[in-house]
Amino acid sequence: YNTHSFYLGGEVGYRFNLGSGYVEPQAEVIYVKNSQANLADNGHKLTIKVSNGLVGRLGVNAGKTFKIGQSKATAWAGIGYQWDIAKRNEILVDGISASNSKKDARMLMDLGLNIRANDKLSIGLSLEGSAFGKYNTDLSVNSNVRYSF
Repeated sequence: YNTHSFYLGGEVGYRFNLGSGYVEPQAEVIYVKNSQANLADNGHKLTIKVSNGLVGRLGVNAGKTFKIGQSKATAWAGIGYQWDIAKRNEILVDGISASNSKKDARMLMDLGLNIRANDKLSIGLSLEGSAFGKYNTDLSVNSNVRYSF
């Protein structure tokens, strides 16, 4: 099957510097639209209709910057509240609707470490999860390597 998604988000925040540390309150709004998908297997047809969602998030991150040898590292922890502002989706199984447009909310948590090895190279790792919602992420591990030239 062939699908596509459209994602548009905006985030605002302000970093309050506290010596080598910081506190950063944040607010975010995200709009997501997914295209329709049609699947068929063993004589059954599944249609995932076009879905739309609008999600809000309020949170705060706190971190500290320190040296590891010649490199500069920043460790942070964050907590936030995310909720569905608007949600519309529907799945058809053999033509029978299984619509679920109930809204959900959850608590978000993350820990991370970014190491800036030099002016061109940085490496990062973060762990994220959510709890207390109907749909939660147990653990998400994100890593990145950035090279600037």
